[in-house]
Amino acid sequence: MKKLIMAASVAALACGCITHIKNDGGDACLQPKVVKDIVHEKYEVGTAPVTGTEAISYLNLGFYTFMWGGTATHFADKAPIGDIGLFGKTPQQLAMNGAYANACEEGKCDSIVGSRYKIKKEDYFICGTVRCEASGYPAKLVGVELIENKGKGCSCK
Repeated sequence: MKKLIMAASVAALACGCITHIKNDGGDACLQPKVVKDIVHEKYEVGTAPVTGTEAISYLNLGFYTFMWGGTATHFADKAPIGDIGLFGKTPQQLAMNGAYANACEEGKCDSIVGSRYKIKKEDYFICGTVRCEASGYPAKLVGVELIENKGKGCSCK
């Protein structure tokens, strides 16, 4: 029985899994949530698509996940990567954010409109790698527009 359990453990570690997820992004939020009824941001959207890639490796110990790798030089504020979990970002969220930031850097823009993500995850039980490619159209912030309050929502000026 002990040999069977040992063989099953080795097989589980050696096999691994590969997952492909496509289009798991959605559109970038082009209006801040707090002031979206009062201030609208004006963007100039480019016609040539931009692409950015990122790879994050990780070691999952159950209570904490150690992550390393990545080439992004900054954190993308407008990347639609979801909420932070109990112990911070997941490797997939960090790879998505890095790819988004690299795409913004490549396109010399502030945000990506119509963002699409291709995610490839190589999972070997406790360790693995997440590779992400983000693509979309570059949007540059050119100004803001103040919207008058029409009797609903906030009464501030």
